[in-house]
Amino acid sequence: MKLRIISKSRERYYLDWYASIDDFINHLENTEHDYIRCIANYDENALLKISEIESISIIKED
Repeated sequence: MKLRIISKSRERYYLDWYASIDDFINHLENTEHDYIRCIANYDENALLKISEIESISIIKED
């Protein structure tokens, strides 16, 4: 599935995730890392600080 993540600064990021949305939330809550790698709205790789995530939505399900 393709996820859209909006940060607290209102930037949009995109991420391909191959499990359920619940698994993604569990991953965010239990990871030892502070950042996730995703695609920024300008189509470049970006690191997003997990604590800066405002919302997550599914924009395409496989």
